[in-house]
Amino acid sequence: MSEALENLPDDVETLRAMLLAERARIATLEDRTAQAQASTAEVMAEIARLEMLKAENTRLEAEVERLTALSERYEHIIAQLNRLQFGKRSEQMDKDERQLAFEDLMQGLAEGASRPPTPREATVAAGSSARS
Repeated sequence: MSEALENLPDDVETLRAMLLAERARIATLEDRTAQAQASTAEVMAEIARLEMLKAENTRLEAEVERLTALSERYEHIIAQLNRLQFGKRSEQMDKDERQLAFEDLMQGLAEGASRPPTPREATVAAGSSARS
């Protein structure tokens, strides 16, 4: 430290100018620090927003899989009903049997809409998404 003191000028005006220059440099550095902190806060907010979007994307992908499995189940039931109704004459149902099958289908639709997918439905959805 004594070396730094030895290098200082003896003139008061020069010392004053050096002090003002140092204060200006410190003020500039403080401004840059504040700007960097503001930028960091913006980046952190953007990262948090992206994390929320990722979570929403994951939730929506699961919902798509659930609905796909449900749709495949309904298509299977409708295909069975069509085979029963329009199949060979010996396989066709009379009006009461068709009504019963239709009621079963409607009940299945109502149950499917109000419950999460079964493991089998989830497996079917996973299999169908793997084929895509």
